[in-house]
Amino acid sequence: SNFAKAKEYFEKAIKLDGKFVEAYQALGVCCSKLGELDNAIAAFKKAIELNGEYPAPYFGLGVAYHRKGALNDARDAIEEGLKRNPNDFNAMTNLGAIYEQGGYPEMAVTILREVVKIDRNNARAFYNLGVALEKTGRIKEAIGAYEKAAGLNYSNKEEALRRASLLRKD
Repeated sequence: SNFAKAKEYFEKAIKLDGKFVEAYQALGVCCSKLGELDNAIAAFKKAIELNGEYPAPYFGLGVAYHRKGALNDARDAIEEGLKRNPNDFNAMTNLGAIYEQGGYPEMAVTILREVVKIDRNNARAFYNLGVALEKTGRIKEAIGAYEKAAGLNYSNKEEALRRASLLRKD
C-alpha cells in the first residue's frame, strides 16, 4: 500500500535526522492507517517529546487510543491538542464521539453543538450530535441532526436516515 511505502520513507528520514518532528508525526499517521496502533502511539509520543507545542501529534494520539478503546487516554490527548489549537473541528468532533461513547452524552452534545454552530457543513459532527441527542432523550433534535447529516452527504447517509426514521417511528 501507499502507506507502507510512505512509512518506509519516514523511517529513513528519522534515521537521518532523529529530531525530525514532522517525520514522526507522518510515521504515526501511516502506522495508524495500517492498523499498527501501538507503533502509531509510540511515533506520536516521540513527536510530542520533540515539540510539545505542535498540536497534530496529540490529535493523532487521540485517534489511535480511541481505536484501541482507551477512551480516557484518547480524551486526554485530544484535550491537550485543543489547548494548542482550539479551532480544530475534526478533533472536537472526535472528542464529542469519545464523550458519547464514554457515557457522557451531555458533554458530547455541548461540544458538538459548538462545532456545528461554526462548521455548518460538518456532516460527521451532525451525525455524532444526533447520537448524543438521542442518548439524552432529545428525540426531535436528534431527528433534525441525523437529517442534516444525511443532507450534507454524510459518508454513512443510509444509517443517518435509518436512525431518523426509527425515531420518527414511521
